[in-house]
Parts: sequence; structure tokens; C-alpha cells
Amino acid sequence: MTLPPSSSLSSSSSAVTFADLLRSHRTAAGLTQEELADKAHLSVDAISALERGERRRPRKDTIALLADALELAPDDRATFIAAARRTPNAPSEDIQVNGSVTPVVHPVPTRPINLWQMARPHLVAVALLTLALLTVAGVFVPLVVPTFPRALGWIAGLAVLVLLAVVALAPPLRHTLRTTWRVTRHANNVLVSVLLCLVVVITTLFTIRPTAPLAQAQRAGYDFSYSYHRPTHLGGSITIGTIEQFETLSPNGIGGGITWLNLSPIWQGCLVQLPDQRLGLKGWKADQCTEVPTVDNGGESADERTTTFHIDPRAVWSDGVPITADDFLFGQRLVTDPNLNGGWPSPPMSLTTPDAHTVRIQWEKPNFDYLSTLSSLYPSPLHVYGVGKFAGIFDPATGAYNSRLAQQLSRSPEFMSTIPVDDGPFTVQSFVPDHQLVLVKNPRFFSNFFHTPALDKITVMTVAQDFLPQFAAGLHPLPQMEDDLINRYRQGALDLAAPSEPFILRQLGDIPKGQAQIASAADTIELAFNQRQEAPNAKSNGGVSIFTDRRVRQAFIEAFDRCAAVQALLGNVACDDPNIFTDESDAMAAVAGYDPTFKLPVYNPSDAARLLDSAGYRVVDGVRRDRDGVTPLALDLLVSPGASASLSLAEQMQQDFARYLRVGVTIDDKQIAFWKKASPIQTGVFDLMMDDSENSIDPINRLTNDKGTFDKDAIYKGNNPFGIIDPQMNQRDQLAAQTPSDEQRAVILLNLHRDFSRQYYFEPLYIHASIALKKPTLCNFKLWPDSWSFLWNIADWYVAQGTQGCP
Repeated sequence: MTLPPSSSLSSSSSAVTFADLLRSHRTAAGLTQEELADKAHLSVDAISALERGERRRPRKDTIALLADALELAPDDRATFIAAARRTPNAPSEDIQVNGSVTPVVHPVPTRPINLWQMARPHLVAVALLTLALLTVAGVFVPLVVPTFPRALGWIAGLAVLVLLAVVALAPPLRHTLRTTWRVTRHANNVLVSVLLCLVVVITTLFTIRPTAPLAQAQRAGYDFSYSYHRPTHLGGSITIGTIEQFETLSPNGIGGGITWLNLSPIWQGCLVQLPDQRLGLKGWKADQCTEVPTVDNGGESADERTTTFHIDPRAVWSDGVPITADDFLFGQRLVTDPNLNGGWPSPPMSLTTPDAHTVRIQWEKPNFDYLSTLSSLYPSPLHVYGVGKFAGIFDPATGAYNSRLAQQLSRSPEFMSTIPVDDGPFTVQSFVPDHQLVLVKNPRFFSNFFHTPALDKITVMTVAQDFLPQFAAGLHPLPQMEDDLINRYRQGALDLAAPSEPFILRQLGDIPKGQAQIASAADTIELAFNQRQEAPNAKSNGGVSIFTDRRVRQAFIEAFDRCAAVQALLGNVACDDPNIFTDESDAMAAVAGYDPTFKLPVYNPSDAARLLDSAGYRVVDGVRRDRDGVTPLALDLLVSPGASASLSLAEQMQQDFARYLRVGVTIDDKQIAFWKKASPIQTGVFDLMMDDSENSIDPINRLTNDKGTFDKDAIYKGNNPFGIIDPQMNQRDQLAAQTPSDEQRAVILLNLHRDFSRQYYFEPLYIHASIALKKPTLCNFKLWPDSWSFLWNIADWYVAQGTQGCP
């Protein structure tokens, strides 16, 4: 391309301005300002300003873009560049070449490379790249480096959004960024961005203490107020000892009965409840769900007939496969299969899946205690158990369920003991039933409340293996097992011991008291009376239980020397102490519904005999008879599995009733699981019962421990096992269930407990605390009120370094 004749330019004695050259070259190329701006990737305003001379010193990259767009020959390009660099108003040093005016181009002196000067024009682009890299680092680095503060990435990301919004609203700035961005492709400027990003990241990493809480705890919002303090060490292993037998590790105990091992180390549920009865609804936390279903957030219907929960998409099985709604449906089908040996019973319900991460429960009847049920609803990995030889066991699309395959699955090693995948904080490394279980950290564990476990390994062993012959012979070597467990702890073989016997404090001897952890709530051992027509005594009494008469219930309470029995069990206790019936006085404070101001009937065997006489059951020939005066009054005393540790109480009761009431009592302590259909509690074939009543730590739960509603219809629907027909009790119980306020509900149920005592429906024999023995180096252990579920916060434990114990 050649310039137009010199007449169209300034004379040879005048300087040729950059504006003149730009306009002439554009005209010669036949381009409009708009067309040149498009080719040069500049704005029309920029081209116009340059041609008018308003911008006399264009930037180097702008000159290069214009020269490329105009396709200038080398000589013309040199003249073009020289005119742009010429200082305004400086004297001209032009020469004439072939009739054209050409400026003299002086060589530019060589200067040392200044990295800051090179990068300064492009700081906006550098800042953008830095913020982008920080955003990526803030999202992905915490996955590799637990101590990296993820908030840094989100702050950087927010800054990027703000900056982009400003750019979108400011065209000049947008133009500047667009032009400078092209320059940053050069290695020197990219290097500046990377170095700046690395400086920020490395500085951040080294300013965070390496003993900070795990990143997942921060992301999940773990509340450390329910621990002694934040975990300060990662790694290590512990050994736990128990007297319990563990036959299976399957969810909900399917295939071999339930054990506490099923609860938290390897199987995780939708919700978790904290051990603080004062929190009410706030004590429930989302575990693998996204939130706790409530009426306010739409998870619970106002009529308590529908519950909807959402599975967190981040919750995965230990093999990385997402946990879905179908897994919950499959687990529920297994639990409710009558052909399987399932776990805890649950209220009748049906499950549907609106989508892959949503489960909707339709309750057969309003369930005010839906959260307790939901916390025990475990998923089962359908993608593992529903393939191969068990393919077709459950089809979520059609709801088809094959019970025959389910029975085979429940007896298979991969279901009972191997456990190929789970969703808890630990996975199974090895398992020998009734002997030993070894757990290792699950790196894919997710929870909205707990964090990834701090321990690397946990070994669980049972002393029950040494007493299997006694169990086979029908014996109950509980004291010997307790002694064995305590001795192993004393010898240092165990870091944590979980006895079930509540009377071990007097056996601890040289074990420091601080190592005996006591639960914040307690269990009550009660004497209950069966008023159902199925009671054995009702057969010779016209089909009516003798315990429908309040006088008879009071007589059996007054005839039992409870103080002497508990003294024999617990040692020396003062019978005039309002906390007499507890083996640890501070356990009473947290027992929901306990009213120390109410006085139970005193031991009065002579009045007890008089009450039975007045009720029509008289002594004939030294034997208490039915109302017919002929049939001897004989009763069956059922001892629940949870009260079996207190069997000496039942024996003392048997002796007192024979001595003072002339009534023969047979003790039944076969310990048949109460939820089985053939058990006495289900069939009603018992007269008296010594029951362990778990006092709920949750005010939302009925303090009557699901012993109502108190009408005839409830007897055969899983509730009211003692056949209590009492309209006033039933009215208060239903009122409590419908009261949204935890405080008001507690007041109602406290009065309900008082009425129970006044009617002699139940007689509290004593209250005891759950106890565990813990080494000083095992930190963050917190005992759940029920001994069978003391592993609720197992992910939080860690081993302190040194011999000083936990901070």
C-alpha cells in the first residue's frame, strides 16, 4: 500500500501528525471509521478521537492493532509508528523519499527489562486472573488440604462478580479490559498473575494452625458446643470393650437382632438428636438430610400425617455412589418384611419418592414423634445388595419386592458381616461375630452435623465370647461379665468400656472417679400391672384382670419392701432420701417427668393385705384365693430384657408377695425380644412386669414412653401394652401430643406422670444412670443417656498426645 500524493499531506517542512497518517491510510484502504474499528477490535470513539488529534500519544498495542488492520507495508508501518511516538509540538526532522514525506526514526535506547513497568498497564487483567485462580483454589484446595479456609475462595469469587458487574456497566472500562486481556497472553504477564496468586495462597496456608478443625466440620457447620473442645489431633486408634453380643452388622439388625453397633459407626441416618433435653426441636440436627423436617419449612404436615425429607446430594456410600431415595425405600421394605428378623418396630407408614433425593412418608395415623422414627430410618445400598444373585429383590420403579431373595440376602455374609459399603464415619475392615470388630476411617463420610472422623482405627471387642457356654445353658453370667470387662479396662487393654450393669460404681476400686462417665439422663426400673383380659389371672376371674381394681394395684405396691430390695442391690442408701432410688444422685436432675415432691405409698404389708381382702380376694387355708374362694391366686412376673440386671429385685418381690400377701409368683426372665409377635408383651400373657422405662431426653417425645393412648382400641395397635382404660389419662396424653410448645407439653406430661402414680399404674422401683469407663487420653467422648447408643458422636473422638490427657 502507498500513500496518496504529498499534496494531500502537509508540506515537507511541516510535521506529519499521527492523526493525518491514520486518516489518509484509512481513506486509501477504503474503510470507514466503523469498519476500521471492527477490524482493529477498537471502538469507533477511539478511532474518531485519534483522527481528530484528541489522542496524540496512542498506546503501543493500539498502534500495532491499527497497523495490522490497515495492512501497512514495512516502510509505511515504520513511518506510522514514528508519527505516533513523536512528541507533540516537537520540531520535525522529515526527509523526502520518492516524493513522499517520511519522518526520521531515531533508534530507541536499550533499557533493562522492568517487570513492574511491563505489568502495570495490565493490572486490571492481572487482578481478574488472580481472583479467578483464588476462587478455584478456595473450592478445590480444601479437598486436599483440610486447613485451607474455603471462605477465601468464596470472597474472591464475590469480588469477581462485583468487578464483572462494574465492567458490564462501564463501556470504557470494558474496552480497556478487552484490549489489555489480549496482552496478558504473553508469558511475562501470566507469570506475574501466577506468582501473585501463589503468594496469597501460600501465605494463607502458613498462617493457619495445622491443628485447626477439619474443613468438613467448618463446611457442615458442626457445632462444637456438644463436644468438650475441637479436635486437635488426627490419627490414632482405640479399643472399645463391651459385654454385648454382636451377631450382625446389618442395618437395623436385620438377620440377627439389633445391637448398639448398628447405630453410628457404620450406618448413618437422616437425622441425629443431641443429648440435651432442653433444646427441644433445636436438639435435632440434619445428618445426611439437607434439613430437619418441620411444619414451618414444609417438611411436616400440620395434621402430622405426612413427613417429607430431602437427602443431601453430597451424601454418598463409602464406594462413592450417591445415597438415593430408593435406598431408603429398600431399607424400609427389609425392616417391615415379616419373614425377616427385623430391628426396632416403627409406626405403620408408606414411603414414596417424588425424586431421587426426596422421600415422602404417609403415616397410617398422626405421628407427633415423627423425628424419633425418622432418626432410626436407615438406607440400605440397593446398588450393592440388589445385583448379581439378588437381582430383582426390589424394583423401585414398580415397587415389586421379592421376600424370598430378601431372606437369602439376610443370611448372606455380605449382608451380616462383610458389609461391602456403608455410609457411616467408619467402614468395616474385619468382623468376627461375637468376638471382634475392626473399623477404619471412611474417607467419603458426609454429614451435615458431624465431621470426618479424627481417629484412624477403632477395635471393638466383647467379653461375651468367653461366656457363650453359659448363655447356651440358659444362664445369665452378667456379674462375671461385668467384672471381666472392668478388669480388662483396669489392666489397660481397653480405652473405653461400656458396661450395661448400672451398679458398677461400687466395683471400680482404684479406678479414678473422673474416668467414670455418667450420662445426663437415666433409666427407670418400674413395676407395671397388666389390666388386659389376656392376663393369666383373668381366666379364673371372669375374663377380667384383678389389676383393673385400683385397690389391688395399691396392695401389691405396699407389700413390696422396696427400700430393703434396693439397699441389697445398691448398697447402703438412706430410705428417707428423696433420691433413694438412684445409684447416682445427680442422675435424677435430668430425668424428664420426675417429681420429687410426690410421695409414693409407703411399705405397709398389713394395709396391703387388708386392701386385697376388701377387694374380694381373701386368704383361705393360708393361700390367697380368687373371688370364688377356691382358685389359688397365682401370678406371672415378667422381667424385661433391660431390667434383667435387676433380677434380684424380682426375687425379693416374689418373696414379699408370698410372705405378706400369700400370693404365689412365678418369675419369667426368658428375655424374648419384646417387639416380636410371640413375646408376652405383645400377646398380653403376663400379670406383673418389671420393666425398664427409658425416660426420654426429648420433650417432644411422650414422657409416658409410648404406653398410651389409654383406651381399648390402642391395646391391639402396638400401644397401651398394659391395657389401661382411662379417659382422663387419654385426654391429657392426646393434648400433650397436639401441643406445639415444648414447655407446655412438659407441664402436661409431668401432671400425667403424677396421675399415673396416684392411680398406681406404675411403681418406680429405682432410677439409675448409664455409666462408661474412659481413659484420660480418649478425648471428646460424651456419653449419650442410653448406654446402648453411646457411640452417637464417634466421629468427634480423638487421642490426646502425651500422658497429660485431654485439654
